Amino acid sequence: MDKYIDDMWKNGGEYTHQEKLYLECLSKQLPLFTGGVVLEIGPGTGKFAHELINKYNITKYYVLDIDKNINDSVEMLKTNCPKIEVVPVLSQNYRTLFNIDFDLIVSNVCIPETPKTYREDLLNNVIPNTINAMIIGQLGGWGREGHEEYEGWIKGLFNDNFHSVMCELTPYANCYSLTGCK
Repeated sequence: MDKYIDDMWKNGGEYTHQEKLYLECLSKQLPLFTGGVVLEIGPGTGKFAHELINKYNITKYYVLDIDKNINDSVEMLKTNCPKIEVVPVLSQNYRTLFNIDFDLIVSNVCIPETPKTYREDLLNNVIPNTINAMIIGQLGGWGREGHEEYEGWIKGLFNDNFHSVMCELTPYANCYSLTGCK
């Protein structure tokens, strides 16, 4: 199965066509978002970033990812969105993001899959400086360490930092769209 996913990734990530669905969730749940500085955590191939940049007035796009994957999204964005400043941040350097003000933080099916201490340190320090956030992923019950309390923690973080919080089930793989805005 891993070879299948690796082959699909090399072909542009055709195995996932959820970018438009997630963009619809963002438009519906964060209707006041118009653009600005964005941080995407785990941008994959960059397809969602490309869609987001085409729809909104994005001025700067930070991508946070692991060494193995970061160049996929960065190269795609630099090629297809040359007017946008793309700032790559390797996952081990995530603390450099702590003092930056973001208009939007977005992550598609990545945050629940990251190690607990990493995701908590990252989001506990970037969410307070963020106007809008959308985290898509499963909320629990999939058996990895730390996931049993993930739902309570992520919802608590959003409720503590945003005036408006929504959580809706998407039609894709039992994933929820958790959004917050100030």
